[in-house]
Amino acid sequence: RDGRSVTRGGARQQVPGFLTGAIGASNAEPGARQLYTLDPYQPGELLPFDASPATFDALATYLDPSEALPEADGLDLMRWIRGQDSYDEDADGDRYDSRRRVFGDLLHSRPLAVNYGARRGSGYSADNPEIRIFFGTNDGVFHLLRNTSPSGAESGRETWAFIPPQLLPMQATLAGKRDGAWQSHPYGLDGEAVAVIEDRNGDGTIESEEGDSVLVVIGQRRGGRALYAFDMTDPDEPRYRWSIDHRTPGFEQLALTFSTPRVARLDLGEDAPTAVLLFGGGYNGGWVGGERVGKDAGASSDPIGNAVYVVKAADGSLVWRAAGPGAGAVTASGERVFYAPGLTDSIPSALAVIDSDHNGVHDRAYVGDSGGDVWRVELTEHQHRQ
Repeated sequence: RDGRSVTRGGARQQVPGFLTGAIGASNAEPGARQLYTLDPYQPGELLPFDASPATFDALATYLDPSEALPEADGLDLMRWIRGQDSYDEDADGDRYDSRRRVFGDLLHSRPLAVNYGARRGSGYSADNPEIRIFFGTNDGVFHLLRNTSPSGAESGRETWAFIPPQLLPMQATLAGKRDGAWQSHPYGLDGEAVAVIEDRNGDGTIESEEGDSVLVVIGQRRGGRALYAFDMTDPDEPRYRWSIDHRTPGFEQLALTFSTPRVARLDLGEDAPTAVLLFGGGYNGGWVGGERVGKDAGASSDPIGNAVYVVKAADGSLVWRAAGPGAGAVTASGERVFYAPGLTDSIPSALAVIDSDHNGVHDRAYVGDSGGDVWRVELTEHQHRQ
């Protein structure tokens, strides 16, 4: 029981090595925390976030965009990010034990539970199914927890974590080692995770050998203008799948990713309905040069966020976008853009998606924008499907 100590209890104490002071400087250490980022030299591959000279060299420009961070200081910062008390905040003389607060705050990222059932070789059963929990925290980390152990005991143990390279520059400020102050609460991965689950035989157990799959997607909310997707079919071996941000061709109008993606099945002319994600262009707000902008500053029209996107879940490719004033030109051959002159306000809301004729294909969506208008989106079905 945590009693009056707010630093005790919950999943934070179940981070590997937290209670024993052995979080570790690298994933390879026995019992160490398993923290990953993306490998800048191998696009699409995960890189163990180890506090090592080789990893520092790979990530130095992310940790400090000014490229002025000495290696020794960089390794201290990397150990701090992993959860080690590298700055001796508790003044006990030990810079390799666990710091008191390993998790950032979990503010708006509602935890997502995925039931994998009695996955083969996992040790779980129908009476004690394997349930994993996904969420983001505002130190920029995406977490994967275990609900119970295979024996049935309560767990809450973090089994894997990921920090995007784009959120490494904020870490020195969070650690108090870089000048600068937050105008407001700092945000990192504050969005709500969603899952696209394919259980082909409907038996409630996710088996990759049977063609089942789990894709988990999370946005940043006020933390930024990006979405990240991971193949979580085997939660013991997560894989990075894709990401989208405002620099991705076709997504220039993407604002702060407030709009939680909605999973839908659309008729795109393929043999079976295609799994897609629908989301609004996000919220136009935040700070620029110490001044609030967008809807944080007033009720004026928005040059970004005033859009609706549909992407294929499998690879994040753009199916179509509906965009208001400020939409960029077509960026790819065959790209479908629907221009809506009246769409002048950003869309932070999640879409409501419906299958009105109950045929397994979604055909309509509704969403409100930050200017008070409600939009209906027609998701036309191909007429050839029986």
